[in-house]
This record gives sequence, C-alpha cells and structure tokens, in this order.
Amino acid sequence: MKIAVTADVHLVPGSDGHPERLAALRDILGRLPGLGVEQLIIAGDLFDRAPQGYGEFDALCEQHSAITIDVIPGNHDANLADGHLVADNVTVHTQPQLVQRDGRQVLFAPYIKGAKMGEVISDFSEELEKGRWILVGHGNYGGGLRTPDPREPGVYMPLSNRDIAHSQPALVLLGHIHLPTDQPPVHYPGSPCGLDVSETGIRRFLVVDTEDATPTPHAIHSDVIFFHEHFVVLPGAGECNRLREEIPRRIEEWSLAPDIHQRVRVRIEAEGYCENREQIRNVLAEGFSGFTCHDGAPRIDNLSVNDNPNLVKLANRLRAQIDEVDWKWGDGEPQREDVLLKALAIVYQAELSP
Repeated sequence: MKIAVTADVHLVPGSDGHPERLAALRDILGRLPGLGVEQLIIAGDLFDRAPQGYGEFDALCEQHSAITIDVIPGNHDANLADGHLVADNVTVHTQPQLVQRDGRQVLFAPYIKGAKMGEVISDFSEELEKGRWILVGHGNYGGGLRTPDPREPGVYMPLSNRDIAHSQPALVLLGHIHLPTDQPPVHYPGSPCGLDVSETGIRRFLVVDTEDATPTPHAIHSDVIFFHEHFVVLPGAGECNRLREEIPRRIEEWSLAPDIHQRVRVRIEAEGYCENREQIRNVLAEGFSGFTCHDGAPRIDNLSVNDNPNLVKLANRLRAQIDEVDWKWGDGEPQREDVLLKALAIVYQAELSP
C-alpha cells in the first residue's frame, strides 16, 4: 500500500484568500490515482485561521471520493473536530489514535497545546511494534533542525531524539515546519505551496510505501512558485557585467522548465556598495524580465554609493578571499553573502574614521 503525506496547507477561504494553496492540494489529489495511491494524510495546519473555509475543502474532497483522507489538527486548526468536515472520505483525528495500515501501525498524534510528543507516544508504548510503527504528528523535532518557521517562535509539541531512540518508529512524518526536511527517520513534507516569498522553490508531497516505510518525494505543480534572489554588490568598473553573468546562473539553479516560468514570483534584492544605483536596478530588472517581480521592482534600499578607489580594491580583495572558501556547511551556518556583507561593513565604516 502507498500513502501520500502533506501538511501545512494553511487554507484561507474565498477567491482573495490565496487560492493557490487550495490549487496545490487539488494537484496532489488529482495525481494520486496515477501513482497508485488511495490514501492521503494531512499532518496538521490544513486551515490557517477562522473563518476556515470548510466548504471549499469538503467540495474538493468530494470530487476525489476514491481517496481516503486522514487529517490531524495542527496548532493553527487545533479546534478542528470530526463533525466540522462533512465529506464522507475524510476522517479528523482529534485525539491520539493508533490504527492499522496494511500491516503497519500508524499513530496519529494531533497537536495538543502544552503537550510533548513523547508523552503521547508513551501512552501507546505497550502496543507499539518497535521498528515497524509510523508516527504522524505536528510539532518540532529536536534532532538538530535549526531553521524553524520564524513566524512561530517557540517550541510546539516537541519530539526528541530520546523519544525516537526509546520507541523506535520506522518512520516519523511531521507537520509544522514548512521547509521540506529529511533527517531520517524524521521527514517534514513541507508546505505544498509557499505561503509567502520566504518559502521558495518547487514544493513536494511524500508517498510512503508501507511495505518498507520508505518516503518518496513528488514535486507539486503549484500555481505560484516563490524565489528570493539576493545579490551583494561591490563597486567597480565591472559591477554590472558581474551581475549580468550571475543572474542566468541563479535562474538555472531553479531547475524550472520554461513552460512554468509564468508561475514564478521572485523577490530581487541588492545590497552593498556601487557606483551607480540606477544601473544596478536596471540590470536586475532586465535580467529577471521573464518573471514576475514579487515587489514590482528590484529592491535596492540597502544599496549604497561609494567609489573610493582604495576601498574598492580592498573590498574586491576580500571578496576574492571569501570566494575561495567552501560555504556549504549546512543548516544554520554562515552563508557566503552574510560574511561578505559583514566584511564590507567593516571596510566602508573605516572610511568614516579620522
């Protein structure tokens, strides 16, 4: 048996309430039959806030009546109850529940304010088949993930490495973190459609084969794909040419087919120091002219003008040294652009000293 998993849809009702989020869920449901999948799990935060838009979700589910849908409430829809949704193929698990799925135990652990996921697991410890059961929950995993959603500070229904070591699940599927994240046995499918420009790139859902508890990612064909491109500019005769060379490389890294370019909304930012701010803005606008600019135009508020030749030489020497470093250090570590900006701040502040 194969089971699809998504989370953090954050539906908002009405045509002005981010219809692309419902469209992303519609894409998932429409593709499941072709993947041989008859069940979908939504691991929390199906809805964003009240009013919830239950009717739109019900109507979508009724259009895909052959798909069985299990929903657990998340922290955004913690008051969701089974009677709130009327589609016959939908079950809301408002309380922790252990069910069988093709010979696998699946423990549904909905969000409970103030609770820890380990406490929920312990209530079922005598029933769980260690090494074979699957946990579906909504909360924070404390196994090294250092990029939680900045809009929701704090810890929500935490799951620890100790919980995992003690209970030995074969697989853990969590909602709450919108960034698609894999730290086996823990997997966050991520939000199926970016909620804003901070949630970039092609999104995904997971398909789990119950035979070996292996999750496989599948790209979602969402109506909106966000990207955020940030450039650190250094002054000099070649500043515009460097940008012209860099922009196509950034776009290539998106790995998008040309026929979906119209779905892109890209935030374009430049900061640092230059000789001509207007030229930089125009180069950025021209380079991304085939895409929708999220803010209407490139953002250059933090781009300053400074053409001191001595500082230009020093800044470019620093950039060359920084470029020689391998910055692929993983989650939470400094990025090349961050270090370069810190170095530039030191260089150009030095000009103000007597």
